[in-house]
Amino acid sequence: MSDERFQFWLVWHEDGGTPRFRHQSKQSALDEATRLAKLTPGECFFVLKATAGVIANEPDVRHVKFVVDPIPF
Repeated sequence: MSDERFQFWLVWHEDGGTPRFRHQSKQSALDEATRLAKLTPGECFFVLKATAGVIANEPDVRHVKFVVDPIPF
């Protein structure tokens, strides 16, 4: 998987759900925020820009080798 992603923006409302749509331009996100604000007067919709991303490598998997205990008790 590539470590490069396209830049994107999200529209977020603090009392709403998790944003799911990635806007490919700031203007597209502003247009959507405006549309949503008109539907719910007095509510604020934020336009957020992704500024960083982090990918972690999967943890290493190690196998344990069992040995027979020489003292049988």
